[in-house]
Amino acid sequence: MMMPSEGSADLDDDTDDSDRDGDADDVNSDSDGYGALTDCGDTDELVNPDATEIPYDGIDNDCNASTLDDDLDGDGYGYEEECNNQNPGLQEPARFWKGDLQWSSVTESTCEDARGLHVTGSLLVQESDARDLTLLSCLCMIGEALVITDNPDLISLSGLEGLTTGTDAIEIVNNPVLVNLAGLSQVVSLRGHLEVAENASLTDLSGLERLREIHGGLQVSENVNLTSVRGLPQLESIGGSVSFYSNPALVNLSGLDGVEFTVNHLTISNNPSLMSVRELMRLQPLIENLSISDNDSLTDLSGLETLVLIEENLRIHNNPSLTSLQALRHLSEVIDDVTITDNAALPTSEAEWLVDDIIGEKILAVITISMEIEDD
Repeated sequence: MMMPSEGSADLDDDTDDSDRDGDADDVNSDSDGYGALTDCGDTDELVNPDATEIPYDGIDNDCNASTLDDDLDGDGYGYEEECNNQNPGLQEPARFWKGDLQWSSVTESTCEDARGLHVTGSLLVQESDARDLTLLSCLCMIGEALVITDNPDLISLSGLEGLTTGTDAIEIVNNPVLVNLAGLSQVVSLRGHLEVAENASLTDLSGLERLREIHGGLQVSENVNLTSVRGLPQLESIGGSVSFYSNPALVNLSGLDGVEFTVNHLTISNNPSLMSVRELMRLQPLIENLSISDNDSLTDLSGLETLVLIEENLRIHNNPSLTSLQALRHLSEVIDDVTITDNAALPTSEAEWLVDDIIGEKILAVITISMEIEDD
């Protein structure tokens, strides 16, 4: 291999000092156009001097200490202390509710004090007769999870507009008449996961317009009238595990275009109307498990072209309209099991091509291939 000589041109998007001049700023590990001296997060392409600061996420996204992450009104009180970062004249300390807050403990007097309410544990709204959450209008921070589940009359999340950050996870499960997630319109970051499941009246994820990052995973399941996952226009990244399953009306993943997926498990299962996964085009090259099964209308896997390595299992099962695996042409290694079974329209030769010609000698897995319809 030819080594660069002294004085040769440095490459802006490489990961070493190509011109060997000893300048550390030549090193650009995340290939975002900024070297190590100017990029305060050179292992994260979303952190650099040209990035937008995301309030309350604890990260200096734009590498500029003068861009405030917490005390946005500059009054010397952080969000956790005063719960109001928009008005420097309001410096009242937040009230703290120690531990979990159950809906049964919420009364009209809960927010009669004008100060913000910081719940150090989880907020549990469960099996209530509430139609909205206006009794919680003073809520500004939840230390752990927001759980809203099994509320037969809940139409709106109105009342949660003061909640912006600090939440580990949000779980919205089995609220049959809930029509949108609008009360969560100020949430910008989740340290944990977002689960939206069994909400029969939801048609999309509208209401999360300011959400920028989800660190702990996304689960969207058993929402019978959900046709898309639109409603996340500011979302930039998702980590953890991602699953879409048993959403009978879901046609595509429109709304996730441009989102970076740094996930370990991806499951797409039992979505009979799903025709495309093209919106997953920014999936990271390495993943632990990929399972795509029981999607009646899915014809190909376009969107998964970035995938190079599966550390554990690849499962493609019972997708009766699937005709091609060409989107997996860059896949070079699977460590554990490969299962490609009962995909009625997929030629056996297509599965054999993936295993023999693409993965080839690098495959270490147990391989199972069978189709309902064999090649002539």
